[in-house]
Amino acid sequence: MKEITIFGTIAADGKTMTAVFTEEYKEMIRQNKGKRIFISISVFPDSATELQRGYYHKVVLPALQSGFRESGDDMTIEETHERVVALCPITSGKDTGEMLTKDDYTGLIEWSIRLCAGEFNIIVPEPQ
Repeated sequence: MKEITIFGTIAADGKTMTAVFTEEYKEMIRQNKGKRIFISISVFPDSATELQRGYYHKVVLPALQSGFRESGDDMTIEETHERVVALCPITSGKDTGEMLTKDDYTGLIEWSIRLCAGEFNIIVPEPQ
């Protein structure tokens, strides 16, 4: 693993930054002890949909995949996404390749977080 994405927020005062450090991040650190790194920070546009997509795919979806795996259903991240979209009352019936709206993502994320907590006892970190 040579590259990961970390999502976060720059504080309103512009002096600090918070970030969501996922298991993917922790694994990269373990695999690359003592190596040099390059960090690049990109600022997202104000489009909430981009932020939602990033949070869902980098934080929520891996938590769901982990929960399904622990319950004996080992799926790829894409298979996990397809199952969750099919199960979620807000997105069920939609094609997984179809572009979800901002409202769809809001509902999918909220439902997925409740699924993680209720079914798998996994607490998904909130976006910062």
